[in-house]
Amino acid sequence: MKLFQRFYRTTFILFCVSSSLSLNGMVMDNRYFPWLPHVYNGTDHRHGCLYVEPFFITAKSAWKVKPGSRDREYGYPNLQGTLDYYDLAQALVLDGIPNPIPAQWQFANPFPVDMPGTFEGQGLSFAGYVPLSNHIGIGGSIFFLRLVAQANLIPGAETIRKLNLTVAGNQAQFIELTKIFESIVGTQDGYWTQSGVSDIDLYIRAFDVQEYVHWCRKIDKSVAVGLLIPTGVQSSPNYIGSVPFGGNGFWGWYFSPAVEVELKEDWKIGFEWRIEKRFAKTIEHRICIAEESNLFAPVTGPLYINPGATAALVPYIALENMREGLGILFKYSYVVHERDYFKDMRVEQIPAANFQNMSNNSRWAEEYATLELLYDLSFNHEWTYKPLCTLTWDIPLNVLGSRGASQTTRVAVGVIVDF
Repeated sequence: MKLFQRFYRTTFILFCVSSSLSLNGMVMDNRYFPWLPHVYNGTDHRHGCLYVEPFFITAKSAWKVKPGSRDREYGYPNLQGTLDYYDLAQALVLDGIPNPIPAQWQFANPFPVDMPGTFEGQGLSFAGYVPLSNHIGIGGSIFFLRLVAQANLIPGAETIRKLNLTVAGNQAQFIELTKIFESIVGTQDGYWTQSGVSDIDLYIRAFDVQEYVHWCRKIDKSVAVGLLIPTGVQSSPNYIGSVPFGGNGFWGWYFSPAVEVELKEDWKIGFEWRIEKRFAKTIEHRICIAEESNLFAPVTGPLYINPGATAALVPYIALENMREGLGILFKYSYVVHERDYFKDMRVEQIPAANFQNMSNNSRWAEEYATLELLYDLSFNHEWTYKPLCTLTWDIPLNVLGSRGASQTTRVAVGVIVDF
């Protein structure tokens, strides 16, 4: 009985101290990409490492912010608010612009328009970590990405039925109406291509490694404090398919405690917890004045934005050297972002802003399962440096309630060199 109580108390303390051996932080507060931390590098924080990883990403749908009973997915541009031409026309009228919807169609309320979208990209990420003493280390990461996206505007099923858009003449009129809306508000659908870098992640980590304690071969506890430098590509207000590569121009910080336990040789479990926050600032931005989509708001001006906090939980298990240097890792990641705060900073706030949709659409949650194959090239070799090859597959899930995030799949091939 005493042995069981001691084991329970030890396990509880480990998980409260909180969580994993994180090679690098990456930017976790991005709803479009699984920029998840590399929680494992084959050793502990007493050793430095360098990580290089080519990767590929693809997405063709997103989880709805408020999923219905039947349809739970739509195109990723809808994450900024679903498009309804009736609501957009009302916003234009409030802004002093005549309603562009033809008179014979103005009865249509709602007037839903779908925004299907896909994107594909190829990138290369770099990460490094160096211990400065027996208990302090520093590290950082950055990646380069080329992204090709496509987003279109097509009538919703209800709109096709109401306006009889199966008729060729009505189809042409709908296309012309779409062009008029885009011309007025300054948006464009179709292809969008962007190449550039991510935000830069720099961190300092305090760690403590103990061997042969609490019936375990090794326990590696650590706490990281990081800075997110907004060097990443930002989304364009004029292309509905554009997405940010990082935090969309906002500086940020994070706090991330971690623990990794080697139960016995080649058997490891770990857990990481993170809280991440971007600093508030005032930027030139579209400002909703009715119920219109954020992407099509006709009014632009200075807007104070205080991004909500992001929290993440990342448990994992790794089995090394199952067969001549071959190992496997399974990781689960759950990330939640709270609502952003908006404040209109225009001198003359006419027409008045309406932040209800912008606020609701800014809250999201995503979850991923990661399967990673590991191969230790130094197996049965007395090498000074230990190269570890990885093949990683990030799979979007909806088990605990993903919402408001893109279903992006990521496949990567990497090499970690420990020293």
